Amino acid sequence: MILSLAREIGVAGLLALSLVVALSAQLPTKRVLTLEVAKKIAAAAEAEALKNNWNVVISIVDDGGHLIYLQRLDGTQLGSIESRSSRRGAPSFTSGRPRPWRRG
Repeated sequence: MILSLAREIGVAGLLALSLVVALSAQLPTKRVLTLEVAKKIAAAAEAEALKNNWNVVISIVDDGGHLIYLQRLDGTQLGSIESRSSRRGAPSFTSGRPRPWRRG
């Protein structure tokens, strides 16, 4: 009786393990934006801004719109930081020059 119970537990364990392996093989792996990559993106954006003599705030966000990295170049107005922080969207940078506010 103990031997048959042990077999049943062993078979049930193997079935459970097989199910876990099968389910994990079907679950997609989500790639995330790391801080290291965000800094590289910001460095490229900074180089472009300096080349064009733009005063900008560079913000890098993840796919949910959550801030990962924020950088304000010298001479950029402080209001640009608040403007970037309150928005959600793709990685972007904004000119420090005042202009009419747009939604979006």
